[in-house]
Amino acid sequence: MGHLREKMKADLELKRFAPTTEREYVLRASHFAAHFRRSPEQMGEREVREFLLHLVKVKRVRPATHRMYVAALKFLYVTTLRRPREVENIPWPKVPRTLPDILSGEEVRALLEAVKSIKHRAILMVAYGGGLRIQEACSLQATEIDSKRMLIHIHHGK
Repeated sequence: MGHLREKMKADLELKRFAPTTEREYVLRASHFAAHFRRSPEQMGEREVREFLLHLVKVKRVRPATHRMYVAALKFLYVTTLRRPREVENIPWPKVPRTLPDILSGEEVRALLEAVKSIKHRAILMVAYGGGLRIQEACSLQATEIDSKRMLIHIHHGK
């Protein structure tokens, strides 16, 4: 999948996908090619369906993982190979939406008090108070916190 991998990477970059999404899509496409030991250029809808059924029935992947494979293969065929008809009938899997566990005020207080470092406690307080994801908290800069207006500017968040 050498030249095709490079073309897919370039297409993902041109569409400005996040670097982690780029890596995941290329990895999922390479799993597909490795499963059949052929280039995706030589395969079509039948192989895509067979591979996805293998993931669901044999590998028993979670719905979110299944969805990632579908997204990667649709991108590969629609954008990189310019063969959208091959995947137009591939259904998107349902992914159950679960609500996160909500900590009580006492649990939050105990968690924050357990952190001895003032710096780490401040990071946790900002992340929790702002509802930030880990990557958003890690990439946050001091200039992005507007304490006068009580705002946090998140760039490239979900």
